[in-house]
Amino acid sequence: MFDALWLMCSAPGPSGANMDEENIKRAKIIRYRNIRDSQDPFNVSYNEFTHHYRLPQDMVKWLAMKIRLYVEQRSSPLAIPLERKLLCAISFYATGAYQRDVGRMVDHALSKSTVNRALRCKIPNTLGFIDGSLIRIIKPSLEANIQAHIGRTGNTCINAQFVCDKGLKILHVNARFPGSTNDAFVYQNTLVRQRMQELYNERPCYLLGDSGYPQEPFLMTPFARNEAPQDRDSPEARYNRQHCRERNAVERMIGVLKMRWRCINKERVLHYTPVKAGKYTVVASFLHNLARDADLPGYLDIDNPGNADVHVAQDFNNLPAGRMLLLGQQERRRLVQHLDQQRREVN
Repeated sequence: MFDALWLMCSAPGPSGANMDEENIKRAKIIRYRNIRDSQDPFNVSYNEFTHHYRLPQDMVKWLAMKIRLYVEQRSSPLAIPLERKLLCAISFYATGAYQRDVGRMVDHALSKSTVNRALRCKIPNTLGFIDGSLIRIIKPSLEANIQAHIGRTGNTCINAQFVCDKGLKILHVNARFPGSTNDAFVYQNTLVRQRMQELYNERPCYLLGDSGYPQEPFLMTPFARNEAPQDRDSPEARYNRQHCRERNAVERMIGVLKMRWRCINKERVLHYTPVKAGKYTVVASFLHNLARDADLPGYLDIDNPGNADVHVAQDFNNLPAGRMLLLGQQERRRLVQHLDQQRREVN
């Protein structure tokens, strides 16, 4: 078949005239794509495949099956199989190489065209860990407000907010805010805060965040130096150390996410608009979760340690900022006392 296509492209017709330019071009494309299709990118070792795509073969095929219903099917002989389109996209997420370079690979040959579980944390009722991370992008258009996208590093970027569990699985991602916004602003203007208010009113539960976040009844931050005794063995100091150890999960998750899916690595720059860069970040997060599901066992629930105090639901939407801070400090104080009591019981 390939020889016949080659003759169609090079040999003169019965009349001695060459085929017209359009037909020659079409025949060459068909020949090239037949060569491409003869090489099955899935027919390699598990290690080689996961090295290139970060996911095993069966998971990529499962993903292709899931999205097939949402992709328009073409019957043209020039149509590119969905699996190859998907592999090209995954390769971009994995390497950060742009589509024109990825398209030169033989196996792609494309041109450029929720929170529902408490975890095994020593700080009780911790649902997850929250942090923000800057994703570099090219300088946006004037309409997108260039100045708003200049982050603390001096580069143009977006600020992506992540919430993950202790198994480094992403529970929430929001990548809609420009890089100049701080983590607290992003948190206060996303659905995570509203959802945590609802969950906390059902029973005490928390996210752990760093000092860049506001202290709230459902968001635990470390004590500042002027809020706690300087004694390293004080209950507040022990709480801070435990808080830091637990919250490290989200920092490790972001590191793993950016190392596995290098298109959002700090060494790369997404050559897309802020909106499209945000979508790439969300998809990379989804692929990260697929990889975690492939590599890690299922999560284990923990019994609710209970609380003898009566829990009163609050209307957080109508609370002034000072009252919210006070309630958050009271909730953190209860956690410090709980951890200190646990330590005394062990000793």
